Amino acid sequence: MPYVPDDLLSRHFQSNGLDLTSKIEEHINEVAPGTRNLPLYRDMMLTVLRMAQDDRNRWDVKITLQTLRELDKAFRVLERFKGRRKVTVFGSARTPQEHPLYAQARELGEKLARSDMMVITGAGG
Repeated sequence: MPYVPDDLLSRHFQSNGLDLTSKIEEHINEVAPGTRNLPLYRDMMLTVLRMAQDDRNRWDVKITLQTLRELDKAFRVLERFKGRRKVTVFGSARTPQEHPLYAQARELGEKLARSDMMVITGAGG
């Protein structure tokens, strides 16, 4: 289903007479000519500009920036595994090895791997 942008951002963004949408689209077309994702990239950039206009606190802005950087890195890493089924397992790295949940998680991981699933876990031991 194609992305149909909601004009919500435009309605709540005070552009002070600037044609920001056109300028943003020009910049996107310079770096990614012909991209089908133009409306999505445009809305992402308008969101960042709205955050700047609201002058969000520094902590919120740093979290947003770090999140985008981590997503970009993850997408680049996972790109080579496109088409391979993946599952993410969340848990606690502090679960003792003798605990029944540890054994259960290990068994689940082995079954998933035998099923040719790529298993993504945290940084547990």
